[in-house]
Amino acid sequence: MIRTVIIDDEKKAITNLSLLVNRYCSNLEIVGTATSISDGLVLIEDSKPDLVFLDIEMPFGTGFDLLSQIEDIKFQVIFVTAYNQYAIQAIKCNALDYILKPIDIDELKSAVDGVSISGGSDERLKALLSGVTGLNRRAKIALANDGSYTMVPIDSIIRCEAAVNYTVFHIENCKSITVTRTLKQFEEILPADKFIRVHQSNLVNLDKIEKYYKTDGSYLLMSDSSTVPVSRRKKEEVEMLLLK
Repeated sequence: MIRTVIIDDEKKAITNLSLLVNRYCSNLEIVGTATSISDGLVLIEDSKPDLVFLDIEMPFGTGFDLLSQIEDIKFQVIFVTAYNQYAIQAIKCNALDYILKPIDIDELKSAVDGVSISGGSDERLKALLSGVTGLNRRAKIALANDGSYTMVPIDSIIRCEAAVNYTVFHIENCKSITVTRTLKQFEEILPADKFIRVHQSNLVNLDKIEKYYKTDGSYLLMSDSSTVPVSRRKKEEVEMLLLK
């Protein structure tokens, strides 16, 4: 059985999630619940869970604040939240699981299906916590490839290139990484003030553009010397961003 705790400031939410877990997730055993960050820290220390359902918005802090106080995180986390665009973007960015309130049974099952008892630290959680104060220069994205996750600093990404249902990441000082997710998914995950879809097949990092050529169909010269076409539909937007 997977030892599980629930941390949420709403007692009604804990009761509801407990009922759903007991009814639909037979491999989980709820060993405790808490309604605050301080009580949650004590509960985790005492119960040594394999899995934590963690609410994001809590009094006097967030679920991220709770995690940042744990030196070595040896459990998996499924975040539970009402819609919070910033928090969800950060969670998606690091390929972690979350479920939205009100809880959908299929979403709950899907998140639980991805849980395994490893006992080791989760590098994705570390990356999330390093960048959770803002998708800044320290922030990383988890890229799944060959059965593992590569933690890539967002600032090191030059561009993302579509390849049918795959996305190829072109990264500074690194070989390209191919991920089995679509470019559209990464367009939703990566910070919109930093990345722009300039063509059907390319999402580029604005900071990695070296030159913009308006002639010969319009294209960009990137920091790795690659060239990327700019579609007619995106030309005006690109020019506004680069020349503002």
